[in-house]
Amino acid sequence: MMPGVLPHHLLQRVRDGLATAGYDRGGVMVALSGGADSVFLLYAMHLLFSGDSGTPVCAVHVHHGLRGAEADRDLEFCRNLCMELDVPFQAVSVDVPANRVPGEGIEEAARRLRYAVLYDALHEPYRYILTAHHRTDQCETIFLHLIRGCGLRGLTGMPAENGRVLRPLLGFSSAELVGALHDAGIVYVNDSSNADPAFRRNFIRHRILPLLREMNPDIEQTLSKMADDLRQDDALLGHLAQECLSRATTVAGLRRSVLASEDPAVSRRVLAIYLRSKNAPSAERVHLYSADALIRSDASHGAVSVPGAVRLMVHRDLVWAEPDESFVSPVPVWLHPGWNPLPWSDGGFYFTYDSADKKLENIRNVYKFVKQVTLSFDTMITDLYVRTCRPGDAYIYDCHTHSLRKMFGGRKMPRSIQRTWPVLCDRAGILWVPAFSPRDGAAAQLEDKNCLYAYYCACGGEQ
Repeated sequence: MMPGVLPHHLLQRVRDGLATAGYDRGGVMVALSGGADSVFLLYAMHLLFSGDSGTPVCAVHVHHGLRGAEADRDLEFCRNLCMELDVPFQAVSVDVPANRVPGEGIEEAARRLRYAVLYDALHEPYRYILTAHHRTDQCETIFLHLIRGCGLRGLTGMPAENGRVLRPLLGFSSAELVGALHDAGIVYVNDSSNADPAFRRNFIRHRILPLLREMNPDIEQTLSKMADDLRQDDALLGHLAQECLSRATTVAGLRRSVLASEDPAVSRRVLAIYLRSKNAPSAERVHLYSADALIRSDASHGAVSVPGAVRLMVHRDLVWAEPDESFVSPVPVWLHPGWNPLPWSDGGFYFTYDSADKKLENIRNVYKFVKQVTLSFDTMITDLYVRTCRPGDAYIYDCHTHSLRKMFGGRKMPRSIQRTWPVLCDRAGILWVPAFSPRDGAAAQLEDKNCLYAYYCACGGEQ
């Protein structure tokens, strides 16, 4: 085989992957990182379509402003590769740390910004964005969803088609792609951060999947087939939900009786679709289950708060959504070691990794009201921040899901205090609410060596 040429049977599999993803003629834009997967994809597109004037190929590289000199090296590699193949090339830089939103991790922010850049770069004659996600990525994604907690849709992994984004390599394993490049003498670059087990995806890739392969060498193929089957089930439930939504919709909202007559698996999906249309896309399992239970109850009326400052109202046979302005939600405060004042109140947070920090004695003496907790740093998904309570807030402690609104009501906490009461969060969600227990699994144990000591002081200022 000539250097730089991929075998015909692999190219045919890529062509089949494009068809599965719904490709229908037109130019393609390859998201090129310089790694083995995206280099394989670029070569495949070049070999398949270089002589086809109706299918122009270009590449876009996103520099995330992260990995320093290594990222600069990747950019130059991609530029030179495209010059060698005579493929139009564009490089776009984004500042991920400066554009993160509260509660968002580096990886999540990089992914969001990367797709935004790719969509901005998409223009005629290019109709599709091609990404090099493969079967191994699919398995890692399914496990990530499982760890975070997911429903049926999470177990379906990544679809081959998502709007203008196509993933034609989902039928390949990572090992196949790397092996094909080696056989063809094609070079690529390695991202050193992919070996860092501190990132969950890397931990799954290097620790979990190798163990599973010992029990089932075809684990990737097994999970991929499972995802395909579940995707069909998910599509059927989605179709049934749309039919139900059509029958239930009125000018004022939804007919309660129609929702209650459906299986909960369908009615909860209807509620999720309806809430997304009312600017409340972050409704989670706890909110949908609570709303569905209310609809099926004997109560003539009631309400469920959901994230997005929305309340789902039920009155007799009508279900509708309305704004919930009972809680304020100021700009969250990112925490750093030491004193962190909260701009919406007189209080603040002090936290340290050293229980013997001498400043703690002064903190205890100065503040009239102090709440404290010792957390296991190893269980947290870092980047801590503090915000106020939002409609629908809930978290799990003592093996039960607790609504913050009910927690506050149980303590007879005045609404004026509820509005400004702090909620400590990490990237996984609510970590601790002062005066209550921390999230299950977050409290430090005697054997824990990496602890975080958090103190909430409701009154006063740092001395």
